[in-house]
Amino acid sequence: MYNLIKKSLRKLKNRKRLSVIIAVVAAILVFVSLFGAKPGTAELVFSFPGGGQRAFSGEIVEGMTVFDAVLASVQGGGLTIDYSTENSVLEIKSINDIVGEGTEEWHFSLNGETVVAAQMDLIEIKDGDKIEVTLVNAK
Repeated sequence: MYNLIKKSLRKLKNRKRLSVIIAVVAAILVFVSLFGAKPGTAELVFSFPGGGQRAFSGEIVEGMTVFDAVLASVQGGGLTIDYSTENSVLEIKSINDIVGEGTEEWHFSLNGETVVAAQMDLIEIKDGDKIEVTLVNAK
């Protein structure tokens, strides 16, 4: 009888431990789901000559730059981009085979602020950002 009571007490202690462990894990999961890092989204809009537009919205990852978002949109949307990086300076030559003529060039903005093409691979984006790409007269 004594052994049976001892066994029952041990089982009860193990159940209490298990209950405490489950409660702690549940609390951690709730905390992470409420306050943990969640992936954000950003929007990118290409405006082409003649009024055509292509808009993209997608999940961003930590460390993603304006240029990473442009490349992801181009690849995912079946567009093309021609660029070079000479002396660690990024230069956009054409988008969707459209090259600026004369003083025209591709203009990039992040939340309404101009982003110099050479800096696109250095500026990180965050949740809610909007990138706009337009061919403009650079005069």
